[in-house]
Amino acid sequence: MDNSNKVLLKKLLNIILIVSIFISSFGFIVDIKNTIEYGGVDLRQRVVGARLLLNKIDPYYFKWHLGDSELFLDPQDNKDWDVSRVTVTPTILTFHAIIANFSYQNQKIIWLILQWIFLGGSLAIFVKCESSQIKRKLILIVGLLFISGSYFWRYHVERGQIYVLYIFLLALSYWMAKQSLHYRSLKIDNLLSGFILGISVSFRPPILVATIPMLLYKKWELLLGTAIGIIAGLLSSFILADLSIWKSYSSAMKIHGLIKLGVIKSQLRTDVVYPKIIEGMTNLPDAMNVPKLTTSLMYIFNRFFNIKLYPNMLIILLALVFVILCGFIFKYRKLKSSTDLVFLLSSFMVLISEYFIPAYRNSYADVQWIMPLALIIILSEEEFILSNKINVLLVLSLLLSSGFNWVSWGLFIGSFLLVIYATIMTVSIVKKSTNKAIINH
Repeated sequence: MDNSNKVLLKKLLNIILIVSIFISSFGFIVDIKNTIEYGGVDLRQRVVGARLLLNKIDPYYFKWHLGDSELFLDPQDNKDWDVSRVTVTPTILTFHAIIANFSYQNQKIIWLILQWIFLGGSLAIFVKCESSQIKRKLILIVGLLFISGSYFWRYHVERGQIYVLYIFLLALSYWMAKQSLHYRSLKIDNLLSGFILGISVSFRPPILVATIPMLLYKKWELLLGTAIGIIAGLLSSFILADLSIWKSYSSAMKIHGLIKLGVIKSQLRTDVVYPKIIEGMTNLPDAMNVPKLTTSLMYIFNRFFNIKLYPNMLIILLALVFVILCGFIFKYRKLKSSTDLVFLLSSFMVLISEYFIPAYRNSYADVQWIMPLALIIILSEEEFILSNKINVLLVLSLLLSSGFNWVSWGLFIGSFLLVIYATIMTVSIVKKSTNKAIINH
């Protein structure tokens, strides 16, 4: 690319970046409005779960009755099910317990701010880890325009979801691995990076698949740190409960999976009526109207082919996909491959695994694609990332996921276009990594 074209490109990127900042800022204002107007229904179940745990009550099977404290009431809970609506790990509930005794209105505001901090922090990490001004601007444009300006981010923030925390922890783990930290004569950056990753695994167990590329590339310090982090995260949950809480969590998740498949039918209960005013608010059951489409394979096969994919079948299918991926990585791997490449593969595997989880995968989970997309930009040459025709898939996907939701099934189609784009680009990057010396750090 000659100098004149580069100058023109920089000007164009500056204009797009300014537009991105404006759209992102407008989106933040919309998120404030949504947070005030709606009940944050997914945040509510975690807050109630944390409060129950603090009071030594099983949060996974609790059913509210008249006379119980309204602090324990989740108005979205299906009173006809045997299980509650709490589906996060005891570790997450322990994390939420830090602010669980605040008023729910204050918790909604706090979580709104934290979600944006986690997203902004992730973007800042990726920008900090890239020296090219053009690539930095591309990362910011993708993050501000297409992620924070998207419909799925509005959905994520309005529901009070938590996926952005997981991706922030992965980004933080990546950043730590890029540092050069020593304790006396011992190099500890990879150990600390793994520890952060291990904490994220204790928050959300499927993130464990992020360790597969680390194993293939023999990143032993990262793996050791991950093991320590997992143990530390699990032990933290015993501050509020004992081992029985994990058994309860496991059994409840199995029941939720069967409910989603329609195998377990609800038992109608008419003996409980939820009050209309809860903690001084009337809007706790209210939620933004969104397309009721999910991208999990379980849902797709059940809806379109009338085939029920049970958890064991999904695990087998995921294992087959990972065997193919591991075989491909092993064929092209270089043991001195960059931290960027290892974390691209780790985050990519985490995202792919989510489509096989025996639960509904709503579009708000797509915020996690910010990490693979940023690392694809970092690992690609400027000219390649700007001129590659495959970018049409990315742009189309992000437009379909835009805040306007202007195409029926747009979020659904956009999510799978992202998968196709990320797969093609990741395969291309892995192949190219064998043709040049890639040195860690």
